[in-house]
Amino acid sequence: MGNFAPPALARRVEPEEVGTDTWLIHSAQDALGQPLVVYLNAMVIKSKEPVIVDTNTIANRKQWMEDVFSLVDPADVKWIYLSHDDVDHTGNLDEALTACTNARLVCNWAQPVTG
Repeated sequence: MGNFAPPALARRVEPEEVGTDTWLIHSAQDALGQPLVVYLNAMVIKSKEPVIVDTNTIANRKQWMEDVFSLVDPADVKWIYLSHDDVDHTGNLDEALTACTNARLVCNWAQPVTG
């Protein structure tokens, strides 16, 4: 059987504060040998009820968890919001929900195309 593990991300990009108590969590991946870098981003909003927006990709699980939980204590997270259900937004959802025992998940289900 083939190896279906995701490729490791080779680039390290530090979390970036983009607003008051709002942090962009970067993951950067070379685009399959092309001279292009693809950024896969998530956010941490440190508010009265802290929010994690998207959970990134499994290829960057270790670094994503370290980055997110260096900014907010998992026990303080009240919301995990998924913008949509692509794998680069949901890759660490199970781990985030396991760590953030006080969080509620907010997401939207895909609607079938009719017509």
